[in-house]
Amino acid sequence: PLIFDLHSDSIRPRHWKQLAGVCNVNTVDPSESKFTLQDMLRLNLDRHKDKIEEIVEAAMKELKIEKKLAEIETFWTAMELTYSPHKNTEMHVPQPSEELLETMEAHQMELQSIYGMGKFMEYFKNR
Repeated sequence: PLIFDLHSDSIRPRHWKQLAGVCNVNTVDPSESKFTLQDMLRLNLDRHKDKIEEIVEAAMKELKIEKKLAEIETFWTAMELTYSPHKNTEMHVPQPSEELLETMEAHQMELQSIYGMGKFMEYFKNR
């Protein structure tokens, strides 16, 4: 089951580094062409089951965060605002639609939810 879990699309290079640390080896790089099942077995994964399960759980939760952030970023990158003059000044202010305001509020709630995920969002904190 651990090997199956580690085969997940959610496992990123940072997770392989964590796995290497847990298994007391220099590196674990399954993308390397010479990497084999025998290499995985040499890691004695069963001795580190709990830690590996934590890494996999974190990776899966981080993938959800990654996808949500990409979705939000794509929306706002493509967003074009219209501006109108403010009273009798040279200043222009945005004129957001009702749909835009609703989306902004929804995304704000989603980001607050992500922020509340504690350790799982640490990797994305500076994004």
